[in-house]
Amino acid sequence: MDGIDNVTYLFDKPDVNSHNHESFWASLFAIFLVCASQSKIEFKLPVYFIDKDNDYEPTTSKERTFRISSNLSFDKNIIVDSTFSNKLFPGLPPTLWSLRPDIMILKEKNVPHILVETKTTGRHEIGEYQLSLYKEIKEFFGDIEIYFLISRGHENKNDRDLLSKEKFSILLWEDVLPKIVKSNVPLSDCLKEVNWAICNKQ
Repeated sequence: MDGIDNVTYLFDKPDVNSHNHESFWASLFAIFLVCASQSKIEFKLPVYFIDKDNDYEPTTSKERTFRISSNLSFDKNIIVDSTFSNKLFPGLPPTLWSLRPDIMILKEKNVPHILVETKTTGRHEIGEYQLSLYKEIKEFFGDIEIYFLISRGHENKNDRDLLSKEKFSILLWEDVLPKIVKSNVPLSDCLKEVNWAICNKQ
């Protein structure tokens, strides 16, 4: 898979009119993060920004990389496809209760550390409203990392324009998928944790 410049076509499999939802791909990435963390496998991913002066292409941010968090656990600090909750985050403004990040990693019980919004085909656009909520989240929590995981061939030009204006950090599927394929992260480690939780009823 190394050397592929654009994996957008994968997201239209098996058919452009009947393909896996973004939640499938978000779950794939989240499970990989948990299993790699449980196996003590370290890796980093390049971080990009959308450069309007480079035809809105993803451009590497040399100062930053995305690193896997240690001790990730599905029952403690990583949440997939769940709305923000005032019970989980006391004092959260009501305007943010509808925000539903694809992947949320907690630094502490009530403190989000990393949010990842996954996008596959450009037909699933980001939009100004969603970006405004992420800007508000950034202002409310302060020390929080927000990433948009897109493909290099993400077709929606409006998305690229918005991401460029707001200077959001970008991850690329073209970096993520080869890591998943070549890292030899054992999924069994994640399943062992599920089994432990079942046996201990926690």
